[in-house]
Parts: sequence; structure tokens; C-alpha cells
Amino acid sequence: MKNQISRTQFATSESKELQRIRNSTSFRFAVLLTAAILNPLKIIILPYSILRALFSKPKPLHVHKTSSNSIVLVGIDTRGTLWSERAMKLAIELQRFDSDLRIALFTTSDTLLKDRVGKLLHYRIPRPRSLDSRRKDWNLTCERLLSTVIYSQEASRIVFLGDYLYSGLCNSLNNAPPGTHLHWMNSGNNIIGLDKLIVENSTSIFEESLSSSSSQSTLSESTMQDHLNLRLDQTTLVHLQLSSSSLNLWEKSLETSLANLGIGHSIVTASNKKYAFLSETIDIPRNIEPFSTPGFHFRITDDQPDHIDRVNQDRIPSIILRTERELDKVSLKILEELERFGAAIVLRKPNLFTVIDALNALVDTNSRTAMVANRAKTSSDISQEISWAASMHSRITSD
Repeated sequence: MKNQISRTQFATSESKELQRIRNSTSFRFAVLLTAAILNPLKIIILPYSILRALFSKPKPLHVHKTSSNSIVLVGIDTRGTLWSERAMKLAIELQRFDSDLRIALFTTSDTLLKDRVGKLLHYRIPRPRSLDSRRKDWNLTCERLLSTVIYSQEASRIVFLGDYLYSGLCNSLNNAPPGTHLHWMNSGNNIIGLDKLIVENSTSIFEESLSSSSSQSTLSESTMQDHLNLRLDQTTLVHLQLSSSSLNLWEKSLETSLANLGIGHSIVTASNKKYAFLSETIDIPRNIEPFSTPGFHFRITDDQPDHIDRVNQDRIPSIILRTERELDKVSLKILEELERFGAAIVLRKPNLFTVIDALNALVDTNSRTAMVANRAKTSSDISQEISWAASMHSRITSD
């Protein structure tokens, strides 16, 4: 008869020690003697019970397997929230870069990532110096909680962001499953405390992603002209930048929407032979850049990567029509930022009512002004941010 394998996991050092004691021969003999004293009838079979306990083996434990696609990000601050915020930012960017990566956060931050609920598991613990209790108590709490997180997530990589390896963190890592790797990111080439670890480890200096310069947050000249030179006849001029394949999907919705706008709203679409035309679209010379002169109020474009990048750069209010095109990670993140900040309107399905709502919104001057203001909140260096996320992903997940 084969021994059954226990599915119980022992994450903390206390649980492992307790399991070792329970499996010891002396402990099992003590259990048999206690049972015999409490129930004299068992004294008769006590010799046989002792022999069986002597030659029987305890149930083998389930071998814990780690997943190469699962990591735990740890950000611990003694004071402030620097490393916690860096850990949260890194988690978000890594998940955007690699949507299949399972990420769990373990920080001392008081902030909850509400917009990532269901996407990230966020475990929080108080800062070491924020409690009246002893440092030993904090380290014990950290060890128990982090060990539980590592085992439940089946994490193969633990990424620690901080300047000091606390004893609770070290004990938790030393009790991690075999094959677990620690990558320590700090503000300098700090290796203090690594000699206490028995797990594989590596270190690096945390590098911030590039931030947008102030000059990139200013309004472009063409957009300012658009708001200073509104046409008095209440006609809104729109530049149409759609490929033929995109127009095949959206043509019916666009034509019907333009014909059913509210009273007093009139939209004229203009384009050149580089792009597709609607039935009433005005032809403009191809050598004239539509937004180099005042008059045009916004654009309607599709989800070609170069079109998305143009919207991200020139700050002109736009409606972006999605197609079945598969986008790269840079373009997907640009769309996410533009939509999250209300800097552009992204339509995913050719629904008549959503198209009408989008057109009515951009006909309104105040709405376009708000979109331009919101656009200044987004980052123009999306490709550089993606490159940063890619380099961090490679640094963390590579062997």
C-alpha cells in the first residue's frame, strides 16, 4: 500500500519545525503512551502499536513547485513611501508589458491600488517604525505574511526594493521553496545582509524611468489656433484620417451619425487622397498639412500605430476608431493612457449611439478644451517607458 502524499504546505519556519517534531519517533511514542493511559484497553495492543509506529514512515510532504511566470514584488520603507511607490509603479508597468505575468505586491504603503483590483494582489504591512511594538514583533509578522504570500503565489522570483534586508525578510526567503531567486534593487551597490541568505540572489541599482520634460507638456501652436480661430458659422471642420480597411468597418456608423447630429451642429469632414473618403468628405491638396493652418477642430483616425503615435505627440483632440488590428505593447499603452486621462476618445465597436455621443462631445468647445488640458497630464515618452519596463522585466525574470 502506497503512502498518501500530504497536500499541506508549511510556509513558515515555525510550521516546519512543528511538523518535524510531530514526525519524530519520540513524539509518536508519547502519543501512543498517552492514548494507552487514557484508555486502558489500548494497553493490550500497545506493543504492536509501538512496533507499527517504529517501522512506519510519516506521510511524505507534497513537493512545492514554483512557477517561472509568478513573482512577488516587495517594497519596504523605514520612513516615507519611496520604495513602496517604486514597487507599485514597477508592478503596474511590468503587468502592462507582460499581461501573462502573475504579480503579487508586498509593501508598507498606506495606498491601495484601487484601479488594479482583480489584476494585482496587494498585501500591506505597517512600516517597521510606525508601531509601538518591538522590532522583533514586526520581523516575525513580516516573516509569516511574506512566507504565506510566496507559497500561495508559487513565486520563483522575489524582487525586493529597499535599502536594508530585514531579518524577517531574510528568514522568509531562507524558508522559501527550492529554486527561489531573490533580486535586490537598492539605491546603491549594497550587499549588506546577503551573507545571511541561502537562496540564490542578485543585486542591481534601481533606475527610474524617464519623465516627460516640461516642454512636452505645452500646447502645440496648431491646437491654440484651433481654439482662437473658431468658425463663426458654427461649422466644425474635421480631418478624416482613415484607411480603406478601417472605413469598411466604420463607414455606415460614421455616415449615419454625421447625418443625425443635434440641431445647430454641423460637421464637415475633409481629407486627401492619402486616406479614405466619406460621401460628403471635402478633398484637400495632399501637400497641405491639415493642422498647419487654423480651421480644423479635431480629427477622426484609426488605430494604426503611426496614427496613435501622432495623437500622442501633437495634442490635437481626436476620436480613435479601433479595428481588428493587433497592436504592439507601445501602442496599447498609449491608447490606455489617452483614454484613462480623457485626452482622446477611443471607440471599439461601430455602434451608432456611441459615435454620435463622441461627435457631440468634440463639437463642444469646452469638451475639446478639457481634452487638451487632460492631454498635458499624459506622458509623451511612452516608447521610453515601455523600454524601461522591458529592461526591468528582463532584469527580473532572466536567469
